[in-house]
Amino acid sequence: HFDSSAAGVVGSACSRQDPSSLRRMTRRLTMAVFMGAFPVLPGKEDEPRKLAQETLDRGEEFDASQRRLGITTEEWWLQQAATGSMVLVRFESPDVAAAFADLGQSNEEFDVWFKERVLDITGVDLSAPSDDPLPEVILSWPT
Repeated sequence: HFDSSAAGVVGSACSRQDPSSLRRMTRRLTMAVFMGAFPVLPGKEDEPRKLAQETLDRGEEFDASQRRLGITTEEWWLQQAATGSMVLVRFESPDVAAAFADLGQSNEEFDVWFKERVLDITGVDLSAPSDDPLPEVILSWPT
């Protein structure tokens, strides 16, 4: 039995029969989550899918980069709307701000390539420190 009150979690529990539930709960307790939207520049609407495939094609380098940055899971979604397309990015890391800072400062070949592709597609320069705050969680369920 997982004592949710001791971990500061309300309304969450897992059974002895499901150890994977405990692992998922523990990961949720120790990882921070980033969720953000990156605009796709006009004329670049096909590029996010290409970048995703190129990134997967460079799987070993991507895995190594994720490990260096402390990112344990990452997902991208392409949202198309009348106002333009956006890439929605969600990742988990013990320290989201450090992951961005470390990527920004990295001179590793894959990271440099990745930052250049993101800049070309979105106009967002991951090499430049940002004064913008990280996105604010305004609802999280279950609590």
